[in-house]
Amino acid sequence: MNSQANVALAFYINDQSNETQKIIIEWNDASKDEKSNVEIKVNDEKITGTENVARYLARARRDLDLYGFNAISTTLIDQWIDFALDKLGSSDFKVIEAALEEIDHHLTLRTFLVGYKLTLADIFVWGTLKNSPIFNRQLKTGKDVGVYLTRWYNYIGSLSFIQEGLKWVTKSIDTSKPRKDQPNMNIGLIDAEIGKVVTRFPPEP
Repeated sequence: MNSQANVALAFYINDQSNETQKIIIEWNDASKDEKSNVEIKVNDEKITGTENVARYLARARRDLDLYGFNAISTTLIDQWIDFALDKLGSSDFKVIEAALEEIDHHLTLRTFLVGYKLTLADIFVWGTLKNSPIFNRQLKTGKDVGVYLTRWYNYIGSLSFIQEGLKWVTKSIDTSKPRKDQPNMNIGLIDAEIGKVVTRFPPEP
C-alpha cells in the first residue's frame, strides 16, 4: 500500500468525522531520512509498517466498519491484506499474474472484496496495485488483467476520497520539488495527527 492510499484512507476518515476527530495531514521534507518508514506514534508507543498503520487507523474508527463488523469479516480483511503483501507486492511476474487472476475470479459477482461495503481490504489492495510497476505496465500496454478486476480497480480509484488523496499527494510533491530536476531525490514524508497520534508515510518510489 503506497502513501497515496494511506492519505486517501485519512481523507475517508475525515469525511465522516467531526472537527475533534479529523486527521491533520502535513507534508514534511524527509529527504535526509534514508530509513523512512510508515510510522504512527500514540503517546509513547510507536507502530511501524504500512499495514500496521492502516490497521490502526481502521480500528481507531470502528464505527465506520472499515475493519469489518464481526470476527469473520475482520479475518477476511486481514487475509486480503496478507495477500496483497505476499503476492501483489512481489517482483515476480508469474506470482502477480496468478494473484490478479485470483482477484478477478473473486470479484466475479462482487462489488467489494469483503462483504457489501467498502472496507480496508479494498483500500489496501487498491493501493498495492496502484504502486505495482508490473500491474501498471500491464494496464498501460492494454494487457487484459481481468474484466472484474478492472471494473473494481477503476471504481475504487474513482471514489471521491481516493481522488482527493491522489490530488493532495500530487500537489504536495509538486510544491516540494526543487527548481532543478533531481530525479533521485527522496520526496518526503507525510505526517498525520489524530490528537496525539502522529503518522509518518514514506515517499513515493
